[in-house]
Amino acid sequence: TYRMSILFMGGLMALFVMGAASAGADSPKLLIETAGLANLQEENSSDLLVLDLRPKDDYLQGHIPGAFHFDYEQLSEERDGVRGLLKATDALARVLADAGIDSAKQIVLYAGMANPVDIKNATRAFWVLDYLSYPRVAILNGGFAKWKHEQRPIEKEPVFAAALAPSALPIAPRPERLVMQQGLIALQNEHETAVLDLRSVEDFSGASKSDFVARAGHIPGAANVPASSLLEARENGAYYIFRAAQELEATLR
Repeated sequence: TYRMSILFMGGLMALFVMGAASAGADSPKLLIETAGLANLQEENSSDLLVLDLRPKDDYLQGHIPGAFHFDYEQLSEERDGVRGLLKATDALARVLADAGIDSAKQIVLYAGMANPVDIKNATRAFWVLDYLSYPRVAILNGGFAKWKHEQRPIEKEPVFAAALAPSALPIAPRPERLVMQQGLIALQNEHETAVLDLRSVEDFSGASKSDFVARAGHIPGAANVPASSLLEARENGAYYIFRAAQELEATLR
């Protein structure tokens, strides 16, 4: 089993990967293949909500039939000069309700996946929905790039979901999915915490720094597991998918 407290920086991909790698037969399906999504569309499209997390211009040039565009950055905000902080629960409820993201439905998220960095769009949205106790959320393995490479149907007309009342969403934050700075310090002092930094080797070492990061380097004690190392290219780089579950499990243990 994984250590009790495991925290992530530079994206929430490892949280998703660990759940997918260790899920049992009775666990919610966290990763769905393109063929699986196509089957769901045929079987029960009324219970399905497909979210396209790519830039809006990419969505309008072509998207999976029935999918509607969602700007996942609406879930975050800047406070005291720090970007990417999660909005308050009531604000999240309003954003999700306005977008019609119904927690009663099976939700499938997809990013572009012609580039490994695209996965952050899907994993960030997955984490927020998981944090808010959405029960059925899955990421499309290979994203839009794999869907297109397989010559599956694509449409260009935008799709919109009907807005919901925020009170219609039974949102229940899961505190074990989020840690604040002081909480991390306290956990590290207990010596039971593994901190994973999913940024690039260059960002981790301090050789490079994103413009929104105040200082180069990493949190003391953190281990570097670049998000790109959890993916593999297929069809000569046409798209990226998650590595096999056994490989992921070995990497994260």
